[in-house]
Amino acid sequence: MLEVASDLFGVLDDGTDVWRYTFGDRDGVELSMITYGACVHTLVVPDRDARRDNVVLGCPDLAGYVSQSPYFGATVGRFANRIGRGRFTLESKQIQLSVNDHGNTLHGGGDANFSHRVWAAEPIDDGSRVGVRFTLHSRDGDNGFPGAVDVVATYVVDDTRLVTIHFAATTDAATVVNLTNHSYFNLAGEAAGSVLDHVLQVDADRYVPVDPQSIPLGRIDRVDGTPLDFRSATRIGASIAADHQELPNGDGYDIGLVFAAGARRGFRLTDPASGRTLTGHTDQPSVQLYTSNKLDGTVRGTSGRYYQKFDAVALETQHLADSPNHPDFPSTVLHPGERFETTTTWRFGIT
Repeated sequence: MLEVASDLFGVLDDGTDVWRYTFGDRDGVELSMITYGACVHTLVVPDRDARRDNVVLGCPDLAGYVSQSPYFGATVGRFANRIGRGRFTLESKQIQLSVNDHGNTLHGGGDANFSHRVWAAEPIDDGSRVGVRFTLHSRDGDNGFPGAVDVVATYVVDDTRLVTIHFAATTDAATVVNLTNHSYFNLAGEAAGSVLDHVLQVDADRYVPVDPQSIPLGRIDRVDGTPLDFRSATRIGASIAADHQELPNGDGYDIGLVFAAGARRGFRLTDPASGRTLTGHTDQPSVQLYTSNKLDGTVRGTSGRYYQKFDAVALETQHLADSPNHPDFPSTVLHPGERFETTTTWRFGIT
């Protein structure tokens, strides 16, 4: 039975309440999300033996999300991924953003980025689906981004146990927008440890080469003959230590995989031990594959375990990093009168 409920998750130092919404099917897929960052807090699904477990990493309390979370489950913006030196030119005007990652702008920059804001929330329950509609106003000049932007992020579970994520945005002046969800998946269970034995398949025949700071070099290369080729189902750990320029750069996988022209733009993640599967589809041009390389045992998770490197894999559907500086990349520019929209789906199953 589909249900949606809410409870108080915590209170920020300025007195702002942060709410948690739990929705879905208690026998199937059940999500818990918080209004801080519009974050996926837990995502509970059954394994092949009907045992239910949370399969996303998260913090046990609000303080963790405020001070320690590496974007666990967050709705990321105004621009997901990196913009080199926090600079780009838009309509002949040089834009300088706040920088927060080795002199670059990551996931929207400093404290005004979407994952550090409290979103307004409205529950959805129309019988065949339940979820939450989150809304946020980003003022002109937030972290240096031009234009006031209004964003709607809708997360729902329907009666087929499909999770649908829909983002929409409008602006009053030309700007750039790139939104994603940054969930860290471990299909064996949130506290199960390494995901290097998970098996991944991605409908991507190209990738975006980057420099040592993970800023794109401006070209898109073929995955053929590289450890970035996941067109066939491949164990994540099979080539993670290979001698390839992109792996030392990210100390693991942290790379944009570009979907093949005419492909379904999808991926499939499998945990052979539990039998859980995650099949994703999107309308975005790429997915950022990230193997939680920077987790180092200092962040405590929802079950009390301290997370380690490779304890999860993120599959962030999005436009290419640093797109505003590369005219050959798909455009992320949004003008007044236009509407940015994108949809990603997750379907959990058993094998």
